[in-house]
Amino acid sequence: MADLSQSTVASLDLATALKLKPGSLPAAFGHGTMVAGLIHLVAPQARILPLKAFRADGSSSLADIVRAIRYAVDQNATVISMSFSLATPSVELKSALAYAVSKGVICVSSAGNDGKEAKVYPAAWKSVIGVGSANARDRRSSFSNYGDSARTAAPGEAVITTYPGGHYAGVWGTSFSTALVSGAMADVRQTCPGVPALKSLDVLNAGPHISQDMGDARLDVLASRPPPASYATTSF
Repeated sequence: MADLSQSTVASLDLATALKLKPGSLPAAFGHGTMVAGLIHLVAPQARILPLKAFRADGSSSLADIVRAIRYAVDQNATVISMSFSLATPSVELKSALAYAVSKGVICVSSAGNDGKEAKVYPAAWKSVIGVGSANARDRRSSFSNYGDSARTAAPGEAVITTYPGGHYAGVWGTSFSTALVSGAMADVRQTCPGVPALKSLDVLNAGPHISQDMGDARLDVLASRPPPASYATTSF
């Protein structure tokens, strides 16, 4: 069973909260809308293919996730954003992501929100960009996992994004750090379509040094530069 990587789903101001009518919102809403809003914020020209692989309670079956990944690849997706985590590796999921990488797809996943050094999947696999959360002081968020599951970092606290019903909300969690990195990778794909998926991680190393077992740098889209012409190969 997979779980969405969210710490605090959303924090609404009082005026917005009072406007919301529970009966007017669909039964399953929220997480995907907020993730998509952040991807669009960083990559406004990107075309988003929203695939619903999770149920209303935030859980999903492995079969649904694998089916969504393979469908996205077959629809010519260039970046797959995965704001979920598994405690143990899965052969089926690894195979689906290997298929994605073989087609040049950049795969990005959240490091999880247990606040510890932990391997979660798919973020811990070498061919996936695992993303941890940083705060406004460029320090690791207290809830963010680190280590092998976090190859880079991006803001993940009080990030403002879209909320169902035409509203906006502040969100916390590595899910939303992942969305920002996914948007940056969509920009890379648009400006440098020939760059191999595994080399695209170089773009993320141009921001402020953060380390703390979350890669070399915090995401800084404006400071990023196209990767060099020489590429290395990495396997799962």
